Amino acid sequence: MAVSESNRKAIRKYDAEHYTMLSVRIPKELLRQFKEKCAASGDSQAKIIKEAIEAYLNK
Repeated sequence: MAVSESNRKAIRKYDAEHYTMLSVRIPKELLRQFKEKCAASGDSQAKIIKEAIEAYLNK
């Protein structure tokens, strides 16, 4: 089912109000390993990063 333009606009507005982008520089090999492990386990990369940040904040 196609997403309407008004629905896309609402999603973009919500994202702009509630989310931000995080950019990091890491070694290519480390990123390759991370992506492979996420793919093998079926976990999303964003989920793993969010959980790591939450764990760090709660320590």
